[in-house]
Amino acid sequence: MRKEFGEKKEISRRIFLKDAGLVVGAPAIGSTMLLTPLAAATETTNPLPFPPERVELEVLSPKGVIKPPTYLPIAPRLDNLDGKKIALIHNMKSGAKTFLDAVEELLKPKYPTAQFLRQFTTSINLALKPEQYEEMAQACDAFIFGSGD
Repeated sequence: MRKEFGEKKEISRRIFLKDAGLVVGAPAIGSTMLLTPLAAATETTNPLPFPPERVELEVLSPKGVIKPPTYLPIAPRLDNLDGKKIALIHNMKSGAKTFLDAVEELLKPKYPTAQFLRQFTTSINLALKPEQYEEMAQACDAFIFGSGD
């Protein structure tokens, strides 16, 4: 049934396809949809600009495929911090240096032989200086990262 609103005619998709001379078949396994002609069975004239033959359409997924990033395994935990070099790194925001000062103050009495290194300067985003990762890994056994604000 067609609903008429002023000069516009609104029709359902099913009626549109029927008027076009096509019947939508069930989707096949995979991503192919088959359309079969109905015009040959119901009408003798073809008002369409294309012949009433079998038409195959390939339906693609809009999701796409994104390869997941490769992850590195977590490093094994240290059994204790005695005699270890521990880098104290912060993101240059206010409060981060104060936090690391407090962490060092709490750890020094428990691990008097541990060394605390503060030689690494960073930006807010550590990913901006990836060349520092190797330098940090060679210089220390562990690190504590403090974030400010």
